Amino acid sequence: MRSFIFPIFALVLSGCIHSGAPECADEQVKALVRQLMVDQIKDFLAPEVSGIGFAKYARMGEGYRERIDALLAEVSVVVGSVRTQGQDDKIRKSSCLADVSIVTESQDLALARVANTHVGISYFAQYDDEGSRVVVQLAQ
Repeated sequence: MRSFIFPIFALVLSGCIHSGAPECADEQVKALVRQLMVDQIKDFLAPEVSGIGFAKYARMGEGYRERIDALLAEVSVVVGSVRTQGQDDKIRKSSCLADVSIVTESQDLALARVANTHVGISYFAQYDDEGSRVVVQLAQ
C-alpha cells in the first residue's frame, strides 16, 4: 500500500436546498472527493513531468499541461467503502471515511508512483449556509 500526504482542499458543487447533513456516500459528494483526488494527482505529477508544483500548473507551457492531462486521462479514481463517522444536522456537516483506489493500466514512469494505489482518507461534507451547495474538504 502506498500513501500520500493530502493537504486540506475543498470543492464546492451547487445543487438544490437541503436541511440536514449531506450523506457521505452521496454520488455528488463522492464526485467531489474524486475531483479532489485528481487535483492531488496533478499536484503529484507536475514535478514528475516538469519539475514544478501544481501552483504553477496554470503557467506551464502547453506541452506540459497536455502531458499531465493525457496522463490523467489514463487514471481512474474509485471511491469505495464509504463510512459515516458522524453527522451534525444542526450545522449540516458529515464526517466521513472512504477507501480510494487510483487505478491505471499505463506503464508511463510518471504514473508509476501513483499507479494502483489504495489509500484510506477522511473528509468532511457540509452544505453552505443557504443549503444549496455541498462543500467537501479532505482532512489531514
